[in-house]
Amino acid sequence: YSGRMFLSARAHLVTKLHKIADQQADAKKGSGKIGTTGKGIGTTYATKALRIGLRIGDLLDWDKFLEKYNTFVDRASEFFGITEYDRDTEIEELKGYRDILMANNMIINTATFIHKAIGEGKKIMAEGANALMLDIDFGTYPFVTSSNPSIGSICTGLGVPPQTIDTCVGIVKAYTTRVGEGYFPTYLSDEDGQHLQKVGVEFGTTTGRPRRCGWLDLNVVQYASMINGCSSINLTKLDVLTGLKTLKICVGYQMGDQEFRGEIPPTIEDFEKCTPIYETLPGFDEDISKATTFEELPDTAKEYIRFIENYLQIPITWVGVGAGRDEIIRKEGFI
Repeated sequence: YSGRMFLSARAHLVTKLHKIADQQADAKKGSGKIGTTGKGIGTTYATKALRIGLRIGDLLDWDKFLEKYNTFVDRASEFFGITEYDRDTEIEELKGYRDILMANNMIINTATFIHKAIGEGKKIMAEGANALMLDIDFGTYPFVTSSNPSIGSICTGLGVPPQTIDTCVGIVKAYTTRVGEGYFPTYLSDEDGQHLQKVGVEFGTTTGRPRRCGWLDLNVVQYASMINGCSSINLTKLDVLTGLKTLKICVGYQMGDQEFRGEIPPTIEDFEKCTPIYETLPGFDEDISKATTFEELPDTAKEYIRFIENYLQIPITWVGVGAGRDEIIRKEGFI
C-alpha cells in the first residue's frame, strides 16, 4: 500500500469511545432503534459537528496529539455519559497506527493531491458507499446513515468543484435490499423474499445481519437518479432473479388519494402510509451467468431491462449476470 494509499489529514478518527457511545445510544432507543452498525460512525460525526473531534492530521505532532486526545476524551465522555474509559491501551494502539502512517508518508492533503491529478489530465473515479435512501438529508430520516452518500459528497469530501464531475453512474440492484431498521415498501416476507436473500447472499458487510429483500423499487431509483444526476445505470445481480415465475416492479406509491411518482414523502410518517404501485412482468428460469452479450439473455430478462430503461429514461450500460468479476455484460446506449 506504500505510495498507493493515502489518508486525508482532515479525516476524523473513530475511537473506541465513539463505538461504545454508538452501541449504548442505539440500545437505549428500544423499538425505535436505527439499527446502526455499532462502529461509531454516527457518534464520530457528532463530535465532528461539536468541533471536539480528533483528525488524522493531529497524529503528525504526537505530543500535541496527546493533549488533544485527553481533552477529547474528557469532553466526549461527558457528552455521551461514559464514566470509565481505558485511555492508555488506546493511546498505545494509536501510536502503532501512527508509526505505520508516518513511515509510509500516508497522511496528506488529499484536496491538493486530487487537484494535481486533475491538472495532469488523469482519470479519477470516486465511489460512494451505502445509497441515497440512507442519505442523512435526502433519505428515510431518521433511519439513515450520518453522511451524504450522494453526489454532493464528492465535492465536500474531495474538495473539488461540481464542474469537475463528468459522469455519474448509478449502481442499482435488480431488486431492493435494506439492512437495519426503516420502512421498506416493497419488502417481501414470503418465499420470493427468501429466494432473493438466499440466492443473492444478502448479508450486511459490516454486521453480517441478513438484509431484508424486496421487489425493485423504481420510484426510489428515479428519485435517486434525479438527486444524483445519473447519466447511466449499472444494473447488478440480475442472475438472482432466475427461478422466479413472476417479477414485480414498483413504479410509484399510493397514499390515500395521493400518488407519488419519482419522489419520496419528506416525512417518515407519510412514507409509512404508502403502499407500492406494481407492474408485473414474466420471470425466467435460464442460467444467465455465461451470457456475454445482451442478445444472449432470455427474452423475459431483456424485457425486464427494457422496462427499467423506459421508465427511467436512463441507459443501462452494464448488466451483472453472476457473482464473478467478469460475469458482466457491456451494453451500448438504449435498447
